[in-house]
Amino acid sequence: MKHDITKRSQRFYDIIQDPILHDVYSPYHKVANELHKFEASHQDTYLQQSQTLPEYANEEFQHKQVMYFLDRAKQKTEKANDLEYKIIKQLKTHLENDNNIDEARKDLALALAEMRDFVHSQLFYEPVPEHSGNELKNKRSDAEKITFFEQLIKSNDEDIADYYVALTHSIIRDSRIAVRKHFGQYILKLCDRITYTFNLLENHT
Repeated sequence: MKHDITKRSQRFYDIIQDPILHDVYSPYHKVANELHKFEASHQDTYLQQSQTLPEYANEEFQHKQVMYFLDRAKQKTEKANDLEYKIIKQLKTHLENDNNIDEARKDLALALAEMRDFVHSQLFYEPVPEHSGNELKNKRSDAEKITFFEQLIKSNDEDIADYYVALTHSIIRDSRIAVRKHFGQYILKLCDRITYTFNLLENHT
């Protein structure tokens, strides 16, 4: 944690973050599960047909899959109005029941500042790709170069596997980046809404 956060501000922080990212029914968790299923299903596909490269395994397929998971993330947050209402209601209840509401409001503002830091450091970062675009193209070229001799002895399996696994990993990486960024933007907007709802003075630095 970047700030010297109190137990009360930690409680506020958890009230906001857990139902969005960590609960098993959270919007992010549901999309993450779909990503895991995609990864597992394509590993199974490769095992079933490892001697041939699937026709769909290309850059267009990669782009479509990334956009699919981003769209799923958008759908989950667009349907999260009830979730936002419950979060704000729970925050309101905690504020009203606190013996020192002024200090509680400060701790809520501190929790929001911590949440913004979390979004920028954990949801907006982009890990270094395992393979560059050119590397993927080269791997695909190797997978498609099947000589007559290789057809006879079926020795091109390693090149096919190398490209297919690299493509799948690239899809998963790019999808996770897109999904994390979307949920990051969603959380920042929710923080703005909470700040406005409770008329908080929040330090964004």
